[in-house]
Amino acid sequence: MKTIVSFFCTCIILFGCSKTPKVDINKDIETLRIIEDQWVEAAKAGDIDKILNWYAPISVDMAYNIPVSLDNQARRKAIESWLGIIDLKSMKNTTDDVQVSSSGDLAFTRGTSYQKSSDGLTEYSGRWVSIYKKIDGNWKVIVNIDHNDSPRPLQTEPSNGLNQVELMKKQVGYWESNDLKDTIQFYETKAFGKGYDNYYKQVTNGKTVFESKDLWSYDKNIDKYLWIVLPKRSDSETRLIWYTTEDKYQVIKFKDFAVPEKADWKIEGEFKSPKIIIETTIVNNKPIKTETWTRIK
Repeated sequence: MKTIVSFFCTCIILFGCSKTPKVDINKDIETLRIIEDQWVEAAKAGDIDKILNWYAPISVDMAYNIPVSLDNQARRKAIESWLGIIDLKSMKNTTDDVQVSSSGDLAFTRGTSYQKSSDGLTEYSGRWVSIYKKIDGNWKVIVNIDHNDSPRPLQTEPSNGLNQVELMKKQVGYWESNDLKDTIQFYETKAFGKGYDNYYKQVTNGKTVFESKDLWSYDKNIDKYLWIVLPKRSDSETRLIWYTTEDKYQVIKFKDFAVPEKADWKIEGEFKSPKIIIETTIVNNKPIKTETWTRIK
């Protein structure tokens, strides 16, 4: 009799101990929404450590226009780059849906995002989905995927209070440079409405090695001039040129307009006087040449 009672007691204990804890899906959904809100606050504060704590030790991050991150070292580098070009205060994330598995150990969230570039000239909107796994009682992201729509230029007031149309008139004239070995460069800029007609020529040892006809056209949406380069013997190229101060201007390739800070090629020019311009060409953040341009007429 004692043996039978003991057997039943053992069964009750075993079944009681192996009973699966009840899953409170509604509570998990609420927790995940709070976690998403906390992520946005951490991003706005530029707190990279808190952002990294959002991920599981083994996880995948597939962010827009950034190489896939499989570890925190790569992820930190990607986040630092992203935070450097975004106006953190402009960030808005909306969590549209949260789903939790019946087992209570897997979930996903999805939503939309919005942000502006740090220079205030471009806006981004997109969609995202994050897959979570409950690890030691805590929800951690194991897969995160972001998709951004194409960057859109914002309607802006004149940059830093500068009147780009008036300042660009300083470029009108016939300019020469003799800084390159055995080479003379010259360009002539003529006004045409709010735009400019520019002819450029480079002569080395008496032979023309490069010649182009350029057009500059003001775009009020981005408060910059589009610079269309039309070489005589090679493909065309589109650039942007604008003044950053009363005497300084910058040139980048159009492909970098959304994030000018990350441009791999640019020219920084400065008027030392109405007749003297110093231009520095920078490639991958390293100056490669400096040229002095003199107005001849």
